[in-house]
Amino acid sequence: MMPALHLNAVVKTFGTGTARVDALKGVTLTIGAGELVAVMGPSGCGKSTLLNVMGLVVPASAGTVTVEGEEVTRSSDRSLARLRNRTFGYVRQDFALIDEDTIRQNVEVPLLYGGRRLRRKLRSQMCAESVGAAQLDVPLRRTVRTLSGGERQRVAIARALVGSPRIVLADEPTGALDSATSKAVIDLLVSVAERGSSVVIATHDEQVAARCGRIVQMHDGSLVDIGE
Repeated sequence: MMPALHLNAVVKTFGTGTARVDALKGVTLTIGAGELVAVMGPSGCGKSTLLNVMGLVVPASAGTVTVEGEEVTRSSDRSLARLRNRTFGYVRQDFALIDEDTIRQNVEVPLLYGGRRLRRKLRSQMCAESVGAAQLDVPLRRTVRTLSGGERQRVAIARALVGSPRIVLADEPTGALDSATSKAVIDLLVSVAERGSSVVIATHDEQVAARCGRIVQMHDGSLVDIGE
């Protein structure tokens, strides 16, 4: 089966001269279709940067990124935007929600981009189904600012799942949650992988990593163990 993602000798640098930071140093990694992978390492080791390069949010400085067999390193910004929208779901560490908007308005954001022309009724139906899949029993008309941390994380996951992405990238999805809520969130991400999507979770939590099928270890921008 074709891998979901393949990074080959990927380098990512920020800044120049004395301010240069080598965030990724020749990373080579393959994520299989339907695989559930944890990326572990201390803060600042490059986990978030790795997910951002995987998800085509930031470009690699060198090396190649292949998504479902398509080498995309030199693709146009427009092509990358469409690929991100139809292929990826993102769960951010800080949730990245708009507090003054409703749950539905936040969840439907991916449906408004990438060339999709969906009727409002269909968007609302897809939002409701995604919120249900995220096991959030709250009216979609509620504003995000009225929600608890665990409810916000479920909204973020619902938004990531609304377009039925084949690859889900989650950056420290339990970092700000209590243990019971963390377990529920990881249960949900495990179920996403069981339904066939590839899921990559950046985490420093060993209990989260233990739920994954493979653990990749990072240190100072390099992979020190790819868990094969």
